[in-house]
Amino acid sequence: MSRGKNSNIQVIELARGIAALMVAFYHLSGYKQLAISHYVDLGKIGVYLFFFVSGYLIVDSSAGRSVRDFVLGRFFRLFPLYWISVIFVILVLPQSFDYLTILMNFTMFQQFFGFDIVQAVYWTLTIEMVFYITIIMAIVLFRSRMLHFLWLYFGASVVLALALTWVMVTKWEGAPVAIGMGLATMYLAAIIKRYGLSAPLSLGALAVYAVTGLVTSYYGYGSNGTVEFLRYLLTYSIAVAMALVIYACRERYKGRFTMYGELSYGLYLFHVPVFYFLAVFVDGLKYGPVAWLVTSILTLVICYALHEWVEKPFIRMGKKFTRRRPAAVTAM
Repeated sequence: MSRGKNSNIQVIELARGIAALMVAFYHLSGYKQLAISHYVDLGKIGVYLFFFVSGYLIVDSSAGRSVRDFVLGRFFRLFPLYWISVIFVILVLPQSFDYLTILMNFTMFQQFFGFDIVQAVYWTLTIEMVFYITIIMAIVLFRSRMLHFLWLYFGASVVLALALTWVMVTKWEGAPVAIGMGLATMYLAAIIKRYGLSAPLSLGALAVYAVTGLVTSYYGYGSNGTVEFLRYLLTYSIAVAMALVIYACRERYKGRFTMYGELSYGLYLFHVPVFYFLAVFVDGLKYGPVAWLVTSILTLVICYALHEWVEKPFIRMGKKFTRRRPAAVTAM
């Protein structure tokens, strides 16, 4: 979720802010109790918009970099704020976890080893970690030419999504199809960023993504006759449609939306525990539009302070470590 400093992606930053607000709205506004939630999953739309932005930005943050530089950049960008959120969650959420589960949650790899996540929103970070592992593998295999092979990673993600759908239908209902679709969304965005939306490769990838979303939605969630098929299909479709509209507008509003993106990671991590923190002081606080608005505003204030005092210093620290090595020749 980093930002290439010299890239014209200010509107893409706005997309991150919108995605975080959508997820917060889904969790806090009472949206899940509305009838429309059976047909449109607003939270997952926000999540897949996040995935698209992550894939779009990774083109800048990975091109021509060594494994060491890429890992250090991701570590200093993601983990300090994440660790603070884990501590905050443990303190305020009305749940109890054993010490090993808490310890594993500090790694961001807890679900790989079968441990519970202490906050529901962390599930997307697991998919982000899988994505970064694939990027590391690509850097090792292809080095500075890795961006020329994006279609390979996209194809592998599509195969994974279809394979997990087959597992869901035949063997295990809990198969994590979202990993395959999440990776496919990120690599679709990377292809569009690398080649442009009008390029045949990008259009072909978009068509394959649409068919994959249709197949995984129908066979994974539509076989029991419920509306889950429509809900998942609309989730993928609306998220990508929003992303493409934002992409089309990326050159029009430069320099206006950077802060929205910079605070989005914190808003995503902290909106639920901040709500529970407020509930300690506000008797009878319930999910609803007012709770979402008040919680979002307070969370953004907290996130601004954390951005200035935690995120920025650690990001600068990470840049100092990566500057110790000569810059690699970019494939862009």
